[in-house]
Amino acid sequence: MEDNNVNVFIDQFQEQIWKDKYQYNDETFEGFCHRLAENIFNVENELGDRAMLFDALMNFKVLFGGRINSNIGIKEDGLTLFNCFIEPTVGDPDSLAGIMQMAINYVMTLKTEGGVGFCANFFRPSKTLIRKIGVTTPGPIKFLEIFDKLSEVITSGSVDKTSSFQGMPTKNSIRKGATMVTMSICHPDIEEFITAKSIPNRLTKMNMSVLVTDDFVEASKTDVDWDLWFPDINFEKYEKEWNGNFEGWKAKGYPCVVYKTVKAKDLWNLLLKSTHARNEPGILFIDNARKMDNLWYLPDCVMNSCNPCAEVLGSVGTIMQNNEPVLVGDVCNLGSVNIVHFYDPVLQRFDMNGFIKQVALMVRSLDNVCDISGYPLLMYEMAAKLKRKIGVGITGIGSLAMMMNMRYGSDEHIEFLEFMGSQFINKAYQTSALLAKELGPFPLYDSKMLDGGFVKNSGVLTKETLDLIATYGLRNAAVAAIAPNGTLSILAGNVSGGVEPVFSKEFTRWNRMEGKKPPFKYPDVHKGEWFETEYFKEQKVGDEVALFSSDGAYRVDKNNGLCRKVTIRDYG
Repeated sequence: MEDNNVNVFIDQFQEQIWKDKYQYNDETFEGFCHRLAENIFNVENELGDRAMLFDALMNFKVLFGGRINSNIGIKEDGLTLFNCFIEPTVGDPDSLAGIMQMAINYVMTLKTEGGVGFCANFFRPSKTLIRKIGVTTPGPIKFLEIFDKLSEVITSGSVDKTSSFQGMPTKNSIRKGATMVTMSICHPDIEEFITAKSIPNRLTKMNMSVLVTDDFVEASKTDVDWDLWFPDINFEKYEKEWNGNFEGWKAKGYPCVVYKTVKAKDLWNLLLKSTHARNEPGILFIDNARKMDNLWYLPDCVMNSCNPCAEVLGSVGTIMQNNEPVLVGDVCNLGSVNIVHFYDPVLQRFDMNGFIKQVALMVRSLDNVCDISGYPLLMYEMAAKLKRKIGVGITGIGSLAMMMNMRYGSDEHIEFLEFMGSQFINKAYQTSALLAKELGPFPLYDSKMLDGGFVKNSGVLTKETLDLIATYGLRNAAVAAIAPNGTLSILAGNVSGGVEPVFSKEFTRWNRMEGKKPPFKYPDVHKGEWFETEYFKEQKVGDEVALFSSDGAYRVDKNNGLCRKVTIRDYG
């Protein structure tokens, strides 16, 4: 195996990431590339695409989302090829049965190695009466602790091959339970949501983001009052119609109860202070996201949540199928073009034609993934096949800027990115339109798409692209999503992730060693253990305590468990 891989990898760490995360059994890297290409393009008339994809994978010109790398073409059939899913709010969400159904959907998705995003708006605020039992609810943050613990348990298995009974693990690593939870800036418990992670070791398996509206931004600028409110639970239509959509409830003129009035600027400052201190929560400018939703015309779907890394927002809810309302979620089907491989540093020239050929290839590749993936739940299979959303992205922009001797964010760099980005997005949409000509548009396609969403409002699609869409429709409801590509960027030779700048030519990364069995004793934090040893001693890190090995090679923290230190040098 070593001989087959010797000319592929730049350094040992790059090779180790592939072995730990994506290698199946004892396959070579060449075998890995064959596994992907032959399963994505698996019919005879796709042989040309298959050969082109194999070559691109071998040379790290394209990268697929981690679940495609790990799970495509393997014998285990309980896994998915989608990195993440966006969970819709179930019917009757304001009940313990509804909340537990959300939790069941959540763990069934995590089990297949899919991450999950969902919106917490539907939770009744704390101190709100539960009429049938005569007490008040603990509120959304306490319920989120249940989801957090479920994530920890579901993803705390082992891949250790020396202590396995009744069969041998085939995986080399466990995917951690990626989660994103969002909440509206109107929700009465938004202040507790914003500050939830100021308490160490709380909600450690979740990313959190606040849904910020244009109205709130304007209120913050003018320093006016801001109401925190919730629907009137006694209103006759509450049980049937409340689904967590604050804006939709308000637009219908339905009654609400104001729990508290604050200064908008104070709430904004609380959000900024928390984000500065702990990188949580994030901010989603939800009105802008909805403006760009190509599925804006679906009447009973709402965009309130996103995948854990926030590059894909989902329009989820009910759609009509065979005259019956059906609940659908959303999916995160990812792949990226590695932009560093289209620049010749000797000739100082960027190969735009070569780049957009790979963009078209990735559109065709990810469209095929919709048909060959397994799904944790029917509502996700329906979402994938009715919408056929894909997320072709770009990675390595920061590294490329170094190679081109451009300062990231300079006028020169922005001019290049605008031109490259325009070529990228138009090629992606054109390819999707031509696929619609060949195979038919996605089933929920409507010509109304031309009157709104990204197609109408982005201002970057050319007349040629719009004419193709008007003539043939689109194969995919969405085509682009620029993911952060953390682990994948290392697999590609330590290129910069997504659109991120390069903060340092070299940096330290702490890699989780979940499920591994190292040759030393350390506490299992997932079992509540915490102790020092001869090798591990406590040190303060910010406002938390971690255990560091005497040689500095390992650390144990209460969020991630055992981690190994690796120094990385950027590809650029």
